[in-house]
Amino acid sequence: MIEFDNHKRRIDFGFIAALFLLFSVTSFTLILIGIKQYNYTADSISTNNENRTAASFIIEKIRQYDNNGAISVTTLDGCKALKISTELETGEYNMFIYYYDGYLRELLVSSSSVYSADSGQMIIPASDFNVAIKKNNLIKFTITDTNNDINTFYVSYKS
Repeated sequence: MIEFDNHKRRIDFGFIAALFLLFSVTSFTLILIGIKQYNYTADSISTNNENRTAASFIIEKIRQYDNNGAISVTTLDGCKALKISTELETGEYNMFIYYYDGYLRELLVSSSSVYSADSGQMIIPASDFNVAIKKNNLIKFTITDTNNDINTFYVSYKS
């Protein structure tokens, strides 16, 4: 009878150990799934934020400096750029929004100064940027983000 009792305790211990092992594996699997989902969500939020930031920045600059003939498309050191000309108290200035060396950039310079594309202020990381003026005062922007997702938006201007 003692042997039977000892055998029963081993079965009870084995069942409890198996149950604990199953609980541990399940918990670990759920944690890994949660980590993967968190990383995916964080990356999506970051990418979406970069896209909204770029679009909002460009739209705000166009609205801010929308004067007659101030908006055009040009090249800056071989980079396609949106050029916004404005008259300030100290003279005429040009603002360029363009892609260079992995970033969407902004450069505000006097129209008489010497400058290059690497002088611009970095706005957001990007893979590519394209701008084209369409008919009826409509500008098409295409920004390729760091995940190689292409985002296109249009902006109308009055001048």
